[in-house]
Amino acid sequence: MERRFPPWLTVVLIALAIRVGYCAWSYRGPYPFADRYREYIIVAQRLVEHGAYLSPLMNDPTTAEPSALMPPLYTFWVAGVFEILGVESLAARIALELANAIALSLACGLVFAISQVLAGTRAAWFAGLMTAFHPALIGYTNYIWDTSFFTLAVVISVWIAIRLGRRSYQARQYFGFGVWLGIVALLNPALTLAYPILVLFALTRDSGLPRRKTLLGIGAAIVGWMIAITPWTIRNYVQVGGLHYVRSGFMLEVWMGMTPEAENAGASAYEKHFPLKNPEVAQHVSTVGEGKYLQERGSEVRREIAEYPFRYGKLIGMRAVDFWLGTVLTHAGPHGKVIPATRHRQVVMMVMSLEILLALVAIASARFANTEGWWLISIVIAFSLIYLFTNVQVRFRVPIEPLFAILLAIAFVAKPNRLRPLDSLTQ
Repeated sequence: MERRFPPWLTVVLIALAIRVGYCAWSYRGPYPFADRYREYIIVAQRLVEHGAYLSPLMNDPTTAEPSALMPPLYTFWVAGVFEILGVESLAARIALELANAIALSLACGLVFAISQVLAGTRAAWFAGLMTAFHPALIGYTNYIWDTSFFTLAVVISVWIAIRLGRRSYQARQYFGFGVWLGIVALLNPALTLAYPILVLFALTRDSGLPRRKTLLGIGAAIVGWMIAITPWTIRNYVQVGGLHYVRSGFMLEVWMGMTPEAENAGASAYEKHFPLKNPEVAQHVSTVGEGKYLQERGSEVRREIAEYPFRYGKLIGMRAVDFWLGTVLTHAGPHGKVIPATRHRQVVMMVMSLEILLALVAIASARFANTEGWWLISIVIAFSLIYLFTNVQVRFRVPIEPLFAILLAIAFVAKPNRLRPLDSLTQ
């Protein structure tokens, strides 16, 4: 009997071809190894050359202090590639971008599989191809950042929760899920506010599960999560000082979102205030040290919020709009210019805005009734909350774009009689 080519693999190969082609196209002219985001690159370089996890904000690596600014997993991945292929070499750049392309392509295939389970084959093709051709999920492939791996990790987390939701209860499975979520936090802690939703969905979907087992499952997941993050937490406490949840830059991000530029020229805040963009700030950090600099920014922004609470509230509201519509308010510029300069960013903002419009239409028309859509909606909302209190960039929404594809497939592509319960996973 002839074996059928898996449709999810077709989606993966289509997505991979698009992303590899995009990366190859980016080589058409002079292109630096990384022209905007260098924190991971600097920490990885110093890890390879000096054998220590040093601050990327201090100019001299020989005097730089230990850092907790960047999460460890992607840093160690970049450092490993640098160790084998050379620090910031062309071969290293190709390998890192190819790995990003593979991660995002696998996410597209997993989106197909999840959508097929929840809403049928037609919805799966829609969601899988929408993810494969999504401009934001293409455009960030060649960024040496955790975005691609984190996007895959978000989709895997949803898939695990779905799998647990239809299996018979076993505490060790929730312990393993907690360990996985801790690993995801070490890659990027931004999904943490959605962890309770992921665990509770799997536990409470079976209404017959006793309360005792539900509490044991929650406890097992918490223990697994704590075990995963404890070694890095101890390292940070010993070498950096203080207790930090994975990374130490939260108050710096809050401060960046409270600068004078935050209301109408947010993009320029990094150019003016971030140490890697401003030599004077970099010199100050090199003088006082990363830890002291982060304390200064934290103290300053707490005073600002206490003195101007209504301004901070206004900025939270603006960022709430910006996260969903693509930074149309805080990055509009001093003259109210909303349309971004680059064609790619224009397309990305248009797609993101259209997704939100369609999602609101689906909610208003109750298209998610009796589906898993409300669960996915709660995940994307929880994910967004951290950025309301810090700052917003278009790329911050990229990791949950695959979930929007699944939501829209459920709402507009699947026929009501094709929406299937999670028990269909056994079929």
